[in-house]
Amino acid sequence: MTTFSLRPAQEGDKWAVLEWRNHADVRAVMLTDHIISKTEHSAWWDKTMLMDQRQILIFCRDEKPVGVVTIYSWEQDNATAWWGFYLNNSALKQAEKTAIWLELEQAVIQYAGKTLKVHELFCESLRQNQLAWKLHQKSGFVECEAPVDATDTAKNVVYMKYVYSENKLDKRQRLYLFASHNTDFLSDTLTKHIKTYTQFPYKIATAEFGRYQLDLLDSGNTDINDASSCYAFIERIEDFFSDIYTLPTEEALLQTEQRVLQYLAFIKNIAQRGNRVFVADFAIQKGFPFSISEQLSDSNIHRLIQEWNNTLYTMKTENLVEVIPYSQIIKRAGQSFSNKYWYMARAPFSIQFLEAYSQAVIGTIFAANALSARVLVLDLDNTLWKGIIGDDGKDGISLGGDYPGNIYKDLQSLFLTLKSRGILLTICSKNTEEVALDAIETHPEMRLRAKDFVSHRINWEPKSQNIHALSKELNLGLSSFCFIDDNPVERAEVRRNAPDIFVPELPDDPAEWYQYLCNLPELCVAQVSESDKRRSELYKQRADIQNAQTEFVDRASFIKSLGMEICVEALNSDNFERTHQLFNKTNQFNTTTTRYSKEQLSEWMMTSDYQVLHIRSKDKYSKEYEGVAALVIVKKDNRWVVDNFVMSCRVMGRDIEHVIISKLILLASESSQDSVIGRFIASSKNMPVRDLYKNNHFVSDDCEQWVFEFAQQSLPLESNLMTLNWKA
Repeated sequence: MTTFSLRPAQEGDKWAVLEWRNHADVRAVMLTDHIISKTEHSAWWDKTMLMDQRQILIFCRDEKPVGVVTIYSWEQDNATAWWGFYLNNSALKQAEKTAIWLELEQAVIQYAGKTLKVHELFCESLRQNQLAWKLHQKSGFVECEAPVDATDTAKNVVYMKYVYSENKLDKRQRLYLFASHNTDFLSDTLTKHIKTYTQFPYKIATAEFGRYQLDLLDSGNTDINDASSCYAFIERIEDFFSDIYTLPTEEALLQTEQRVLQYLAFIKNIAQRGNRVFVADFAIQKGFPFSISEQLSDSNIHRLIQEWNNTLYTMKTENLVEVIPYSQIIKRAGQSFSNKYWYMARAPFSIQFLEAYSQAVIGTIFAANALSARVLVLDLDNTLWKGIIGDDGKDGISLGGDYPGNIYKDLQSLFLTLKSRGILLTICSKNTEEVALDAIETHPEMRLRAKDFVSHRINWEPKSQNIHALSKELNLGLSSFCFIDDNPVERAEVRRNAPDIFVPELPDDPAEWYQYLCNLPELCVAQVSESDKRRSELYKQRADIQNAQTEFVDRASFIKSLGMEICVEALNSDNFERTHQLFNKTNQFNTTTTRYSKEQLSEWMMTSDYQVLHIRSKDKYSKEYEGVAALVIVKKDNRWVVDNFVMSCRVMGRDIEHVIISKLILLASESSQDSVIGRFIASSKNMPVRDLYKNNHFVSDDCEQWVFEFAQQSLPLESNLMTLNWKA
């Protein structure tokens, strides 16, 4: 039986490889086709054998060398590499070359994936060498554009790559779990859950439990102390008061209080370094045994827990930390402690609790990073009611009353609550529109009515197609949508054709849906502002405006007809919360995606070097002004630099941004500035604002700056499309 193998080259292979390389058949298909001298080959060989980015491998048949493989440009940080090869043409018969070639190719593919751990393996062939690229194609390589590190050549070259999906680099920021108990089980459970969420912004990193304070104060621990690393502190009261259930005394409680206060002070110091910090709040995990329950004043410990949690939530208000609601999970998750895991591995949580805790951590992180769903897309049949409205009729569906109708009435109540917390409701259903809408409006047990939905798509088109249409209508990215449908086939179709959408896999039993949806991370909402409460109303106004636009032949006339009033004012106590929310939750119209803390904004209110502007708008469809945009302007060296410009997607497309930029240019000119600079940093979501400065006649300085020079450019004219009141 013939065996094939791939081994590292040895010094004894050196001159054989030169002979193979200089064979006429090999040179005919190489990018460099001259005869290589011994001196040139020796220099290349010696240098390559010492390089980390290059390898020379010998391919053997029955342990006899028959070919050579070169691995080059191996970038471990990017998980990419290139390869090339040639056979010992002099010793091989023509009939066996193709078979050996294919064996060699498979050996290289396996070696690159298993040993080198590359994500993409590149190769290049002359276009005229059809046999080469056809065999690469047969082995799984696909043609691609010339990579950035491709050989510079005038020849007609085919570039190909082999992709190892299992080796894709995880370039997300690291999230460390810090505690004095073993976090391995929680880390594993979290890692399992986040695999289903492509939107999750972090990768879970491991840290030795019980020594995080030393690690965070050790400047030599560069990974943990990297500026991009994020931390989740998940200490329990029991970690500070180990004898709380066996020897609970007032003296021990006082010592515990000191430890907790030191812990909170430590967290505050770490948060002030600038790293993102998440902290679990406090709760007693287990009940006290009856035999010793009188030894510790119940009121004292609960008073202290309340004080500690108040300190945490004050830090949250100061935008230093985000709080993981551990105390809530303890109340609702049932049995949280695992005696077996604790005694075996100092891991305190049961499997049931680990699942709930993981969901809460993910939800907290989604909400803190403005990644939660903003739109619920709801099916109708067997989702908002039991039955099929087209077959059973309005009187035949089950809704309210006894089982199973009571399930669906509670679900509708849940969706109505989510609407009050700022999540938009839409419908996507395969039904006859007239019949479905009649049931929504007239069925006596409906909690949701037509007015509760900002839009709907009730037809027979594929649901993914309808969701794409809803996304375009609402001007929200697909990652903002969560699709709720009882039918697994429909869920699979949406996942396949709109992969950015949250599509939860509902339990088989509808009786479990309410609790399941209550705990969904993607529906977690951290804080609810007045603007959030009015979001549904505001998006309906936007729909009215879009419908009105069709009546106008030109866009300028339409915008003028809106009667928009824009008020620009300096950051103050009245608009502070909305301004902070705009900077930290806006993703699409966000020129740099820079997030500002409340401390930064407060500091800038007191200095003349920075100016933070808050913009409110009102039109004929609005009852009152609404905070819609914000800017940070840095004033230095006779220049005004727009550090960031954010605007709600609800008012995108109305030219507000152009009016603001034009006025800013005029004011800078009146203040004898030399230029206005606008910063733009591309992200995966902010493409709608990519050309903001270009469209306002700024000139690109580099990849992140656009400049309007007063000495070289004409000042813009003031717009008459809307009323602008600049109070700043």
